Amino acid sequence: MCENGMNYTQLKLVFHQMIVTSELLEKNLTQWKNLMDSARSEHLCQLLEDSIKKTSEAASSLKGVFSEINRLSDEHHHESEVTITKI
Repeated sequence: MCENGMNYTQLKLVFHQMIVTSELLEKNLTQWKNLMDSARSEHLCQLLEDSIKKTSEAASSLKGVFSEINRLSDEHHHESEVTITKI
């Protein structure tokens, strides 16, 4: 639904896709870190661990944005609803 120039459905979809992508990235980084553990590169493992942490924080932040988009969408949706009553 488009409200005041904002298509909340599209916005929700885009942020949902970013959340899923960030979760996939976190999973992939974790797999690479586990592989690098056996390579015994402490520095590389630390860099990957930092990347995992930052990716997790980004996913959490995006979930907060998504929740706010849902709230605004619900708020605006109810404002634009039309009630038809019989006369």
